[in-house]
Amino acid sequence: MQITKIPVSIYRFYKEGMLSIFVARKSEIPALNGLRAFAILLILFLHLWEGLLKKGLVDVPFILERLFNSCHSAIEIFYALSGYLIYGGLISAKEKNPAKPIDFKKFYINRTLRIFPAYYFFIFITYGIIFLQKLLFEKKFALGEK
Repeated sequence: MQITKIPVSIYRFYKEGMLSIFVARKSEIPALNGLRAFAILLILFLHLWEGLLKKGLVDVPFILERLFNSCHSAIEIFYALSGYLIYGGLISAKEKNPAKPIDFKKFYINRTLRIFPAYYFFIFITYGIIFLQKLLFEKKFALGEK
């Protein structure tokens, strides 16, 4: 069995994809990235809020409940901004070299490597929240409350 070296292109995709989330790109608009990050936080809050509310673990005034439930609009904001920013990246790549076609294979590999770290971080946070909700749920019902 012969051991082969990792192709240089895999290292390049790793560097351009996963490590690029920590580097600001010239084509990115920082304010829109910030707004997208804020939308992500609202979505995480919405999921936490719905979990606590549906299980009856929190009681809040009607106005706060309506305010928290309005976080659903953050989902639309996130998708609209993501589509705009991703499309803008494709357009800027095409404007740099109009004669060269866009390499969609490279594009999708870079998107995948860029999304995976955030995805696994989200999974980690979600399981932490579920664990805390489970503890609150067990504590509430262990005390005999309904």
